[in-house]
Amino acid sequence: LNRGSRNGFKLEIETGIAAGDIREDVDAPALAALILATLRGVNALSLIDSSLDRAAVRRAFVDMLRRALAK
Repeated sequence: LNRGSRNGFKLEIETGIAAGDIREDVDAPALAALILATLRGVNALSLIDSSLDRAAVRRAFVDMLRRALAK
């Protein structure tokens, strides 16, 4: 499950790099691991803190990734 999820993210990142949508200097395997770890961390946090606004966290995370990966 971990390896498959990381690999799926890695392939999507590599596709974005090849298409010119993501900077070429991005380390796809490292970013894939970071994305998976963040998603799991937010899920774990939401289990212990019911006040967490997961939609807001998702928007912030996607926005951060877009700005960080843009060419």
